Amino acid sequence: MNRPIDEYLKHADALAQDVVNVWGSNWEGGKGYFTPEFKVLLDRTFPYWEAKRTAENHREFGTVSRKVAAAEHDTRLTFAQAYKTFWERHEELEGVH
Repeated sequence: MNRPIDEYLKHADALAQDVVNVWGSNWEGGKGYFTPEFKVLLDRTFPYWEAKRTAENHREFGTVSRKVAAAEHDTRLTFAQAYKTFWERHEELEGVH
């Protein structure tokens, strides 16, 4: 199903948490193997996670610079696009319409 990117952006925080949870549970479970597609998604998740955390810390003290806000925005968009690609490919393989 081809959803607009805004749907993924709206839920980016929860989606990123889901990705981190899957990564953590597989790693701790001793599986540690991830598909190349999931690795690409992970490579987009962690920079967003870090930029989001940095921006939130700066907001707490009222010191968010344009650079920090831009990094959060840009990594959020990159993550959402990667998640959209990953999820739509998954749905395609599963035959979901």
